[in-house]
Amino acid sequence: MLMSSNMSNNSAIKFNNVSKKFRKGQKLFLKEALVDLFRPKGKGDFWALKDVSFQINKGESVGIIGTNGSGKSTILKLIAGVLKPTQGKITVEGRISPLIELGAGFHPELTGRENIYLNGTILGLSKKEIEEKFAEIVEFSGLGDFIDTPIKHYSSGMYMRLGFSIAVHTNPDILIIDEILAVGDMAFQNKCFGKINQFKDQGVTIIFVSHSMEAVRNVCNKVLLIYDGRLILTGTSDKVITGYLESINTQTREDNKGLDKDDLRRGDGKAKIIDVRTEDKKGSKRNLFAEEIIRISFKVKFLEDATDPIFGIVIKTSDDKVAMTSNTHLLGIKTGNFKKGTEKIVSWEFKNYWDNGRYSISPAVAYKNGLNFYTWRENSAFFSVKKPYSTGSLLNFPHFINIK
Repeated sequence: MLMSSNMSNNSAIKFNNVSKKFRKGQKLFLKEALVDLFRPKGKGDFWALKDVSFQINKGESVGIIGTNGSGKSTILKLIAGVLKPTQGKITVEGRISPLIELGAGFHPELTGRENIYLNGTILGLSKKEIEEKFAEIVEFSGLGDFIDTPIKHYSSGMYMRLGFSIAVHTNPDILIIDEILAVGDMAFQNKCFGKINQFKDQGVTIIFVSHSMEAVRNVCNKVLLIYDGRLILTGTSDKVITGYLESINTQTREDNKGLDKDDLRRGDGKAKIIDVRTEDKKGSKRNLFAEEIIRISFKVKFLEDATDPIFGIVIKTSDDKVAMTSNTHLLGIKTGNFKKGTEKIVSWEFKNYWDNGRYSISPAVAYKNGLNFYTWRENSAFFSVKKPYSTGSLLNFPHFINIK
């Protein structure tokens, strides 16, 4: 059961042998639930969490990492009270602000102003508290005059900014963040991280789920690694992230043909990335580069019809820092419509300006302005750069020095 109580110790959140079971294709509507009464029980059940125990103290910033489907978001929803455990006990103390599904209570026909009052009330604010914080919420969101426009006319970024702004002005004791910072422009992302750091300084307990190990390192001092519904490692950020990245690398083929296992794929599975490779300008496969042009390509097979999909890549350094991101949406490229069964090869070509080191490639196919993914393959290929000398920085490009 989920409960809140005045715990006598410093604990903010405590999981004691918690397990959560779902039924595949489980329906939450009454009509579908009634139909389920006449179906055989026990078929297709799966355990999203299995006997998980941990404690998070007040004021700690804790990351939860793991491959897609490992149980991370289930933990957050259990903490927030959206779900109840099948077995075990959860104890939570403090006011929670969940940044899980931003704007979940928004009404599209209402204006931004009206939705601030609606969503603020859902998050536990009184009308007086909303009135006192209203100007701050609008200022932080950067929506300006758009605040009196119905939000059905908002872009995805505007929608997200308003949802984030409301949630972080609820004066939480516990802040729950689930990969929502992947949306929005760089300036607003920096603003969000600034707000998170402000909460850390104020002693707010932060639970942070992200596939960006760099972001987890920057936000969290402690990390939980979840795999297949089980907690397999707890410790400092560096220790757990290093162990996680090493485990990923051992599952990755060094010949750049992609992943051995599907558990590192993310997305709804309506497209499949078949092959990821690095080549020279002539199209010959290579994994080691000096000053040459680098070409990165991957083949996509669509398993369902797709409209204007977004093709993208993320390139990271060996310590998981982002070296480059690019996608067709950012460049304003309309990709067209694709029928089920269509295969396409997508490629990037650029001058190698990076310093010596090993780099990973994570390709993706997305839709809805990048809010949803058909497929995303984490660290599915690697290449190395070896030049005559190293600058010790991320970039190593030709330049001249003039002394007069």
